[in-house]
Amino acid sequence: MIHIKHKTIAVLPFLFCMSGSVLAVQQDGVQNKEKPIASRVLKSQQGGAEHSSGSFTDGSYPIKGYSATAQSSGCYDSWWISGDHKWSWKAYYFYMKAKLSGGSWTRYGTTSGPCDIPLTVDKLEIRGETYQKEGTVAPKVRINKTAYNTNSVNDSDDETIYGTGLTDGICGAEVKHTATKSYTSWFTITSSGCAGNPGTY
Repeated sequence: MIHIKHKTIAVLPFLFCMSGSVLAVQQDGVQNKEKPIASRVLKSQQGGAEHSSGSFTDGSYPIKGYSATAQSSGCYDSWWISGDHKWSWKAYYFYMKAKLSGGSWTRYGTTSGPCDIPLTVDKLEIRGETYQKEGTVAPKVRINKTAYNTNSVNDSDDETIYGTGLTDGICGAEVKHTATKSYTSWFTITSSGCAGNPGTY
């Protein structure tokens, strides 16, 4: 009887250790739980575009940074405006957030393309909006900014709407970039995704 009791006492600590190991695994499992569904991104999309357009110069040269070498290569023959934009959206369980950003910048250039020489203009504008398919519930994001006596301007904005089942958002954007110098205005348009397609607005 004493021999049997001794065996029983020897087994009990072993069982206790096994039980402790199981508890440790369960605690690890609790620490690695997934994020709540409300904070998970259910769907997302992004896009963008860049474009440049030129205009004839009035024959003037920059007050600072003038280069005879650039003149000989035709880099003061035209004025150029370039622009870009980017859009994106993310859908969560209870809401959707969308963003639109863009920039416009002006440079001297040849008749075939811009050179890396900043052109200060009297007025520089950026104006545009996102597009979505008809019948789609999505944020409408717009940018609109004007700067004076500069060679660059940037703008951005974001919008959020709330609800469930928001999984089909923005599909494109269109932004107009306009420069004015010495009573001459010229522009370029950047268009991406579904912007302007039938059935979008």
